[in-house]
Amino acid sequence: MNPLYVGIDVSSKNNVAYLMKPDGTKHSSFSVQNNRGGAKLMSERIVSALTAMQLSDVVIGLEATSTALFTRSVRMAV
Repeated sequence: MNPLYVGIDVSSKNNVAYLMKPDGTKHSSFSVQNNRGGAKLMSERIVSALTAMQLSDVVIGLEATSTALFTRSVRMAV
């Protein structure tokens, strides 16, 4: 498996994403608002990176400062 790795730092207003190639080097990083539009934009950027690198797997790790923020982010992404 050669996945795209995505780390997401969740906060109440913005979520910061860091995308890494399978070899561990940086692909990109960006910030989106912590709302439905931001979740959509983040998913589009992840799919775009997968397509550009011809990958089919993604591993996502989230960091959240509270249970409420984590729940909100997951609910919006689904």
